[in-house]
Amino acid sequence: MDSLVYLQFALIMMLTLTIEGVVGFGGGILALPFLTPLVGLKNAVVVLALVSLVNAGYRISHHRSFIITKEYKRMLMLLLLGLPFGMLMLAFLPERPLKICLGLFMIYVAIKGLVECYFPYLGAQSKQKPTGWRKWIFVFLGGIMQGAFICGGPFVVIYAKTVIKDKDQFRMTLFAIWLTINSIITLKNIAVGAVTEQVLLLTAVTLPFWVLSVVFSQAISQRINGQIFAKALNGVILIAGFFMLR
Repeated sequence: MDSLVYLQFALIMMLTLTIEGVVGFGGGILALPFLTPLVGLKNAVVVLALVSLVNAGYRISHHRSFIITKEYKRMLMLLLLGLPFGMLMLAFLPERPLKICLGLFMIYVAIKGLVECYFPYLGAQSKQKPTGWRKWIFVFLGGIMQGAFICGGPFVVIYAKTVIKDKDQFRMTLFAIWLTINSIITLKNIAVGAVTEQVLLLTAVTLPFWVLSVVFSQAISQRINGQIFAKALNGVILIAGFFMLR
């Protein structure tokens, strides 16, 4: 593989991990459309799991007191139920249908986010606490998307935003979830031989850029207007989703 590809891969990871560090999710869903043409969808997903594991471990090692244990356990249980379905999708479906599924999912997430930004009344209605089966189905679907694409965050956030109001508790509880789930996914990847020499090299090249993403995200989170950032993020996800459908 050309050295320029490794550099492009690492720079994309740095940008998307910076975004994830600011908002607590979104790195995987934003990265995949740009990483897939470089190394293929399945390789990209394996590297994302490894780097996200390191990223989440670092984040909570400094702020573990913010984790809401009760909600962590509740969400983890439902994610684990959905996780095997996503893993099976990634293992057995051809890349083209997987890309279409991901593209449609991204478009849904982006449109929902933009509606909440530009029409706060509708957004407020959508953030009411889920009841009955709706309370659990979003997290279960997040487990499926995490197992397939390492991007279950948007579904999990639909539930998490209704029960965790503090920004730091919200972010750190999500990072604790990703640390656990991505550890399981990485063990599965090792067991099936998906952690290849190329995957390890891509991960090694990316890690110095991940360090930069930590620095950048900490600086940005103290300065950026959250509403403007949310609009820009959802706009990029929408465009990237259409690219996945090509």
